Amino acid sequence: MKALLFVAGVIVAGVVGYLLGDAGTFGREDGSREGARAADRRGVVVPAGYTKAVERDAEIEALKVMVEQLSSENEKLRRAADPEASGEELPVGTRRKNGSIVGGARWNRNFELMAVGFLDTMLSQYLKEANLTPAQEKRLRGEMQVRVKQAMQIGADYTNGDIDGDRAYELAGIVSQDIDGSLSSFLDDKQYALLGKFQSGMGNFVRDHIVNGEVVTFRNKLKLDGDQEKKIRAIVNKRYQRVYERIGVPIPNVMMKAMRRSQDEDIYRETGDAIKALLTPDQAATFDAVERTQPAQIHAFRSNLVPK
Repeated sequence: MKALLFVAGVIVAGVVGYLLGDAGTFGREDGSREGARAADRRGVVVPAGYTKAVERDAEIEALKVMVEQLSSENEKLRRAADPEASGEELPVGTRRKNGSIVGGARWNRNFELMAVGFLDTMLSQYLKEANLTPAQEKRLRGEMQVRVKQAMQIGADYTNGDIDGDRAYELAGIVSQDIDGSLSSFLDDKQYALLGKFQSGMGNFVRDHIVNGEVVTFRNKLKLDGDQEKKIRAIVNKRYQRVYERIGVPIPNVMMKAMRRSQDEDIYRETGDAIKALLTPDQAATFDAVERTQPAQIHAFRSNLVPK
């Protein structure tokens, strides 16, 4: 686009230069006194330079038309190169500069298979102990596949920026209630209680990864010593234990970080203050920067999204 605009600029500059330069030619036949006397001899009184001025006016009008055309083409090229700059609604399925997708997104197939594989591995541990009938196992796997897709779509909507953390938790709560009601309809009391134990274990597994990921981030960013890391790990663990107690289970994003929402703000603030009390001033400043950017890290995974 830049090359084309450069060529257009040269054309316009050349025409303007020609016209301006030609304004000094009123000493020749068409604009000189001799030209005017020649016109007199033909019986027509023409002011000196009149013919040339008319021609020049016509050329200027033509130039204006050319400039308008070039400007129009330039605008089309600009919109094509940067559709968001025009402020117009982008077509559904278009990927914006920030990686989000217009009209909604879902995870790509490979990403979905990775999540389903993780759940299947965890579910196999439950099946070893639950003694389900073939019909029950088939029903359970079917339910889990449906719910996993629903849960993953919530994560995709959150990652794409279509919903905020509060709405993500609300929707996840609805899915959780639905699956609890459904599973209780075909599992006996013992099987259902064992499933609750399995779900709690999976929640602990997820929470441990969230805590570990957070501590590793702090260790690398803040250059923690051994004593600081030990104390901070205990605080971070308490942070997500409180989140768990408040909402049931911290919902991880793909980086195993909990989605933050306004209702959790007091937990993050209080545990953050406790962590900062263990840091040097320079570490505390870096900690604040890390805390501000963590909720947006999910956006790095927008590359795994595809249009709905």
